[in-house]
Amino acid sequence: FLPRRIALVTSPTGAAVRDFLRLLGQRCPNVEVLVYPVKVQGAEAAGEIAAALDDLGAYPGVEAIVLARGGGSLEDLWPFNEEVVARAIHRCPLPVVSAVGHEVDFTIADFVADKRAPTPSAAVELVAPDKAELKRRLARLGATLAGALARRRDMARQHLYLMVRRLPDVRRSLVDLRLKVDEKAEALVRRTQRSVTLQGQTLRLAASRLFLLSPRRSLITTRQRLAQAAQ
Repeated sequence: FLPRRIALVTSPTGAAVRDFLRLLGQRCPNVEVLVYPVKVQGAEAAGEIAAALDDLGAYPGVEAIVLARGGGSLEDLWPFNEEVVARAIHRCPLPVVSAVGHEVDFTIADFVADKRAPTPSAAVELVAPDKAELKRRLARLGATLAGALARRRDMARQHLYLMVRRLPDVRRSLVDLRLKVDEKAEALVRRTQRSVTLQGQTLRLAASRLFLLSPRRSLITTRQRLAQAAQ
């Protein structure tokens, strides 16, 4: 929780407001504080406190309210036991921190509020983070994030390296493909030559057969026989 503006309902002249502002300035100086002055003891105190809570519930920019008062007797703290104050805390739409008295002091306001702080100074720790601690936490988170990113980068690099190693060698693949093409081309040439040779032999055989069956050959044979008979 890192509020930008806190309302402090307290006496403007009491020690509580000085301690609260001093510790808040040390812890988180960027938080703006709106001091709403009220009486914190006496007959009119309860009404002023309740009215302050109602006003601040609708005040723009206020994100939390601290109801503070230093220590005192039971009679001094009695306004914080009044029903009107308890009801105002209950209906307030903003978080209310009750920081009334010392650690041993308890009022009805403590039980109705969203949080109870044992002292006004302790209320600072409830409504504002320590800026130095925030810086340390951010530094630790940044270091953790940087380490995680570095590990992811190394894992991605290793994965890419393994993928590259699994890829085939393109040059070797091209050489193998060329050798296969050459082998197939040579085989095709050999098959073509054999086919041409066989077809030539077939044609020559067919020509011989046709010559044997041709009329011209029969005429030549007949003439030869007649010539032999005439002799």
